[in-house]
Amino acid sequence: MALQTLNISAPRRCSTIQVIDSLAEITRYLDKELIEHSLLATLSEFERDQELRLYKVLRHDPNLELALVGDYREGVIIHGSDIRCHSIEEDLAELIARSIEMGQMVVVPDAIHGKSAYVHPIYDQEGELYSLLVQICSPLQTGDECLIGGLLRIYSNYLSLLDLSQKDKLTSLLNRDRLHTNVMQILSRQRMSDGCKHQHNRRCYDDQKFWLGVIDIDHFKRVNDVYGHLIGDEILIVFARLMHEVFRNDDLLFRYGGEEFVVIIRADDKEKARRAFERFRTRVAEHEFPMVGAMTASLGVVEIDGQESPADVIDAADRAMYWVKAHGRNRLAFYQELVEAGDIVPKAMPTAGEINLF
Repeated sequence: MALQTLNISAPRRCSTIQVIDSLAEITRYLDKELIEHSLLATLSEFERDQELRLYKVLRHDPNLELALVGDYREGVIIHGSDIRCHSIEEDLAELIARSIEMGQMVVVPDAIHGKSAYVHPIYDQEGELYSLLVQICSPLQTGDECLIGGLLRIYSNYLSLLDLSQKDKLTSLLNRDRLHTNVMQILSRQRMSDGCKHQHNRRCYDDQKFWLGVIDIDHFKRVNDVYGHLIGDEILIVFARLMHEVFRNDDLLFRYGGEEFVVIIRADDKEKARRAFERFRTRVAEHEFPMVGAMTASLGVVEIDGQESPADVIDAADRAMYWVKAHGRNRLAFYQELVEAGDIVPKAMPTAGEINLF
């Protein structure tokens, strides 16, 4: 396996104090990106001149889909959406496939450059493949291999617990609190991107468009009134399953409350976003729900594009959804189109003199 030539410095063993400090750093955050950053920072202490790649597993079966969520090289950590467009080298892909097949770490030495390539599969508490760590470094001592394996298990267990705390208990979709966090992250990165657009070295994230859709099940109260809340809960669970079937693995799916759901997708333009949400609306309308039969959903969609706060984004999509409710249901509408047509009046921003502080 041909590996990139790097200047090799003497490997450094982490002291017990460093490991304890690293564990404290990894588990102090509730944000996945910060946790991933802390993990890479910890692993970088084993050897400065190494390369680390942390992949999230989007899908395992039938085909493996990975997303690079963290990268360390030359003393610099890049994580989240700051990562450039990335493809996996063919020889590394083969090594990853072998590691997954064996269900354990695999290593391939490179005698020419004095480096070794390690692939560490990371499993969640249910034994499902969660993520992968690729490490290209000087050969690790046995003690360091065990220490890194232990750190990765702690990382996996902590993220599993964090996932549980951020998911709706009935549907297992992400919850309302997580929605506000994700929207805020997108808005913050957009502002950072706007501030450096003059730079020639632009990243893939700059051109990505995000769309938020609020989805409400039509006449759901009637289901609870006629069939009871147990059947109502079953409808919500089936509805969440349809969301997983229709939307992509990297789309974000939330239960906002009651029979209201939210989806955040990436799409190059409005028409692609429209097709994605329309596919789901059609899928719901064609599905035979238990006990109640046919059901429909109303959708309001807005582009996440520099709004002041997550509340402004959600409110815009919510207003578009309620417009659909008032005009026949079982369709979707884009907030900006409704504004341009005069069907919705944007909320006026209060001036400083109009804000009551007490």
